[in-house]
Amino acid sequence: MKAQAKRQRIIAAAETVVSEKGLSESTISEIALAAGLSDSIIYKYFKGKEDIVFSIPGERKDDFLSLLDSHLQGIEDTASRLRKTIWFYLWYCESNPQYAKILYFDCFSSADFYQTPGYELIREYAKILVRCMEEGVKQGIFRSDVDLHLVRDMVLGLIGCEMISFLASKEIDAVVPDLDAIMLLTLGILAFPLNLEEFKSDRILNAAEKVFAENGFYKTRVAEIAKLAEVAEGTVYEYFGSKENLLLSISNRHFRKVIHDLPEVFEIKNPVRKLRRFTEYYFLPSLANGIF
Repeated sequence: MKAQAKRQRIIAAAETVVSEKGLSESTISEIALAAGLSDSIIYKYFKGKEDIVFSIPGERKDDFLSLLDSHLQGIEDTASRLRKTIWFYLWYCESNPQYAKILYFDCFSSADFYQTPGYELIREYAKILVRCMEEGVKQGIFRSDVDLHLVRDMVLGLIGCEMISFLASKEIDAVVPDLDAIMLLTLGILAFPLNLEEFKSDRILNAAEKVFAENGFYKTRVAEIAKLAEVAEGTVYEYFGSKENLLLSISNRHFRKVIHDLPEVFEIKNPVRKLRRFTEYYFLPSLANGIF
């Protein structure tokens, strides 16, 4: 057997063993047994089990980047390219759960991993995200006053949260369906407001919610809300008519969001957890803002 074939066989065996038991509980002997090789052969190619595991992302690097590039071919719209780039990562990890589990629970949790060639795959993917956003800025599609590296880190963080929910807590059965939510938040930061009037209305509602929570309805003056929202007092009346209507609009906005997102609550299989999620989802935002 050629050296490269043996190396790949060892890495494939390690992926199976470590994804089941974790890096700390796995042994070289178990990996060697799964690969059909002796322990001594393993040490001819790798220094130890950490070296094998940290090599797994690097082994996938060329295929990962080549496949991503093929998916991006023909997509000219920058926002669509960004969406496809994020979708690809979610899809790839969802399609390769053993690899994803090792990446997030064994590689990312070790400071040593970030100094290995295996981390180069993540670094290259992060560069692709930033280049896509930079192109959007050049085209005038995305804002130029946003720290793109911070947005990149936010996207990677959101993906990480998805992976933990998918692989560890098992709260979700798939990660790709949450792409729309990730894009909504990402484009909400990058893109210019599409509707300036709606944007102003939201500012007034956000300010009203805060002032009502602090002062109570009867002690709140419309002028205070206008000042916090950075609009004229007359603008508040123009949008909402009265202080009473403004209070009702806060409740209506919250209720519309609940109705829109409610189906997601019931994706949970366990009925007790389903009820707990619904209770938390409906009441906690209101309690946090001092409405009840």
